[in-house]
Amino acid sequence: DPNLMVDLINIYLEQTPGLVKTMRAAVAQEDWPLLKAAAHKIKPSFRIVGEVGSGEQLAAEIEQQASESAPASLRLDPILTRLERLCDQIYNELQEELGLLGKMGFTRS
Repeated sequence: DPNLMVDLINIYLEQTPGLVKTMRAAVAQEDWPLLKAAAHKIKPSFRIVGEVGSGEQLAAEIEQQASESAPASLRLDPILTRLERLCDQIYNELQEELGLLGKMGFTRS
């Protein structure tokens, strides 16, 4: 159902950027419980857009490192940067997809 697809894309675009920002702030503040929670919460988002392999794997790695007693932000920063880049790529692709669906008359329910 293309209208459902539009809804799922919009949900991803509304929720994921905030989670990525929360993760970045948590690393900066060394708030490991917040980082772990945000990384765990973002994982299903990648299933919605079919990025289970790379996106979910990066989020799981961040979640696992945040679970360690004293994760080093230097070790987490490159992983989070890769996640941010992947999300930016996904955002752009989804925006294009929304534009195409909109031209075909499909809108959010």
